[in-house]
Amino acid sequence: MITPADGVALAKPSRLESFRALAALLIALVLWAAAFPAIRVGLRSYGPTDLVALRLLVASATFGIYAAVQRIRLPRKEDHLWFALTGFTGMTGYQVALSIGEMHVSAGSASLIVNTSPVIIVLLAALFLRERIPVAAWLGILVSFGGTALIAIGESHGTGLRFQPAALFVVLAAISTAIYVVLQKPMLSRYTPAEFTIYSVWYGSIFAVPFVPHMLTAVRTAAPQSTWAAIFLGVMCTAAAYAAWSFAFARIPMAKAVSALYLIPIIAIVISFFWLREVPNSLSLLGGLLALSGVVIVTKTGGSTLDG
Repeated sequence: MITPADGVALAKPSRLESFRALAALLIALVLWAAAFPAIRVGLRSYGPTDLVALRLLVASATFGIYAAVQRIRLPRKEDHLWFALTGFTGMTGYQVALSIGEMHVSAGSASLIVNTSPVIIVLLAALFLRERIPVAAWLGILVSFGGTALIAIGESHGTGLRFQPAALFVVLAAISTAIYVVLQKPMLSRYTPAEFTIYSVWYGSIFAVPFVPHMLTAVRTAAPQSTWAAIFLGVMCTAAAYAAWSFAFARIPMAKAVSALYLIPIIAIVISFFWLREVPNSLSLLGGLLALSGVVIVTKTGGSTLDG
């Protein structure tokens, strides 16, 4: 998730500009939602690390073309370590953890768990920035994590009411993206959202290099639909989605854009149904409703961290 630098004032857009911004926002939401079922398709032929390596290499190449055309600025020398951290957490770490989790967790349920990341951001702020968490926010945290536990139990796939360990990897993915959001905040005072994303993806690709030899072997035997899913993840769900998000975020008030992120699980469940004929069971959906309700409580009462 990309948020604008603090103190950036948005000029009042024209009606056409507003329409374009809303269209870009919708495109970003749909593409990010489509990533969850696309990962499931990719995993039919690729291992989690193979899929991540192919996705990031495709995204890096796509961003390379964009960067050459737009002639984006080179990063400052002192920022390379920071981009390495955002690339590792928000790209490589997030995608590997999510891909491992989705080997056993449905796409819709995974999207519900990942969207609890605002709760984790508040906890990280309390732990490292000493921000105080209001009592009401603690209630939201408990509700959200309770809902996540129900999702994990609901994903046991007919084996009785037991915890699905793979859901912990999806929780790890949510933690990774939460750390990424916290790390990006100071960088967006010096870089545009597009620049920040491009350098994070490139560094994420560097961390995925050890996976490339095995990935190249997997490509030779992979089913075409799995390879196309990986390319779709790289070009559309990574490069195009972040480009659309950056365009929208520069023109839409932050609160409205961030609130729209809650639509991602709903869109992901719909796409998963039509693409995979897959839908979370009733227990997982109940857990998702609780998890997102907890997120809403936390974002309304959780303090400055989520205010931008």
